[in-house]
Amino acid sequence: MSPTPPSSSPPRGPDSSATALHVVNQISAMVAYWDANQRCVFSNAAYQDWFGKTPDEMLGMSMQDLLGPLYEKNLPYIQGALAGKPQVFERQIPLPGGGTRESVATYTPDIVDGVVRGFSVHVADVTRLRQREAALGQTIREVIQTLEKTKDSFRSKDLGKLRLQLTMILDQLLGP
Repeated sequence: MSPTPPSSSPPRGPDSSATALHVVNQISAMVAYWDANQRCVFSNAAYQDWFGKTPDEMLGMSMQDLLGPLYEKNLPYIQGALAGKPQVFERQIPLPGGGTRESVATYTPDIVDGVVRGFSVHVADVTRLRQREAALGQTIREVIQTLEKTKDSFRSKDLGKLRLQLTMILDQLLGP
């Protein structure tokens, strides 16, 4: 999706739904609503960049048709949302033009009078964040290796504490 040029402004006046649609189509995250039959009821323009599908093409499309091979991976989260439980998970999404995006997806159930009618989807691109985490992790590993090579210069107790602290930071960033 190419953002609307800065000179463009949201529609003004009594039609707040037109303003909301304008705003939601300006964000890079995918936003959609899927009904209880896993059919798209609404999607924003970001699906064009992520999946090559316009909002008109998305309307009525099944989630399985959109996701293709990702559907089976996402199915436990889809079922969780349809069971009324909010879902948050990470997924690598292949792009139509090649490459991938790292994402964080949130599925929020739409519950009315105790019945799940569908769920809202918000999928944000966290590729840059993951790249920065990986670079930071690599830097910490290199510092640990350098410290190990120069450990004779340090008291072993101090080196052990520093290594432990760096390892804990690395584990928090990237997991064990």
